[in-house]
Amino acid sequence: MLIVVCAMEEEAREIIKYFNLQKKAGYFESEKIRLIITGIGREKVKEVLSKAQAEGIFTKDDDILNFGFAGGHKIKTGMVIAIRDVFLKDPYENPAGFGLDCPTGFYPSGTVDCYTSDTFVERCEYRSPCVFDMELFEICIFPHRKIYSIKLVSDNLSEAEFDSKIGEYSLDLVLSRIEKILERTD
Repeated sequence: MLIVVCAMEEEAREIIKYFNLQKKAGYFESEKIRLIITGIGREKVKEVLSKAQAEGIFTKDDDILNFGFAGGHKIKTGMVIAIRDVFLKDPYENPAGFGLDCPTGFYPSGTVDCYTSDTFVERCEYRSPCVFDMELFEICIFPHRKIYSIKLVSDNLSEAEFDSKIGEYSLDLVLSRIEKILERTD
């Protein structure tokens, strides 16, 4: 089964509609996809996914796909990006990261690293293009068979830009990528 993990239901609305996911107790589901909405931040992820794991909603044998909006550094807003590696923004907390499954040539807009932060990032000292989120690193800690992450760049490190554009983006490319990931998990 493909476990899709999103922070906000607003991010997942088109996924729910497109894949005809039915609401269950604490998640949405179809034959091949189970969608879990965690809420924003690492603590929410830990709480919600720990409960879901304890209830058997996902297991170490499932593939996980994290989808969400992310702040981009040196990346145009609206781009759909695959994440190759994820790190905590504060490397003193945990300097090691996680490598994600990222099929070569799968994303025309490319792959970048993601840095998970406990706060909204509005300044960046990195030279390379990258994205920032608030959940992915914590998601990777949970047992899984494979893990993928697709981020839609919603802003250029501006919370005001994020708030003003949240409903403007098309998820057509995201939906087609989820279909391709489903083909790989069969």
